[in-house]
Amino acid sequence: MFEEEWDVLLVVDGCRLDLFEEAVRDGAFSFERGESIWSLDSMTRAWMQKTFVESYAAKIERTHYICGNPFSSEAIDGERLASLDEAWRYHWDDEAGTIHPRPLTDRAIAHGRERGRHESERLLVHYMQPHWPFLRAPETSAGQGLDIEGIVGESEQYQAWENDPNDVWERLRRGTVSEEEVWAGYLDNLRLVLRDVELLLENYDADRVVITSDHGNAMGEWGIYGHPLHMPLAVLRRVPWVETSATDERTHEPDSRHLESQSVSADVAAKLDQLGYRE
Repeated sequence: MFEEEWDVLLVVDGCRLDLFEEAVRDGAFSFERGESIWSLDSMTRAWMQKTFVESYAAKIERTHYICGNPFSSEAIDGERLASLDEAWRYHWDDEAGTIHPRPLTDRAIAHGRERGRHESERLLVHYMQPHWPFLRAPETSAGQGLDIEGIVGESEQYQAWENDPNDVWERLRRGTVSEEEVWAGYLDNLRLVLRDVELLLENYDADRVVITSDHGNAMGEWGIYGHPLHMPLAVLRRVPWVETSATDERTHEPDSRHLESQSVSADVAAKLDQLGYRE
């Protein structure tokens, strides 16, 4: 992505290209289908490791990264960036098992208004949706969300269901939930995050904004479910690349609670302490 020209890059995590196309087909958003690109990998940690490489050091050091995906803790060197805002550390919803879009949107809007933007600076916002858990269909994962300890494990051969038997894709593989149920929840999760993307586009000034994803998810193609490492399947690696722009029309004021960086729930804080992420 650092080969491309953009002022703001918005990553919607785990978004299949066909899912994105269905979500925007009815004209509910100001942006349309756009183009597509081939992702560097089929899992976020590997995608981060292959994206933030030394050959793009000059561009990386001018990039501010607001991240909702906990893999940043082991795959991103914040010292190499203009700034690294690991919003997941402060706004993880332990009950839902994920971070909602709005804290990321609010932090991005505040970043733009408070700092202004130097011509050479870039902003990257990494949303957690449409990655499961599906916020309005928790039953697809038996009411369980992502566990931070499972996300940031040590194994390079990480498979979500090895750490969480309620993983949506493992439940689909076993037939516990139907393909129709999973697709409906997946699509709804994407529409939720795209509404926040739309909100950000109305409250930030940038000429060149790109909406993309790190990887997709397989739903049984070639016997694959979810998004294992290094898989060269199109459903995992072909992702959206939509170019648009943003204008701050002041239609939204960030919630001050989302701008705080110390209000972590006790459960999440304990998990982070156990993993050595907090002092």
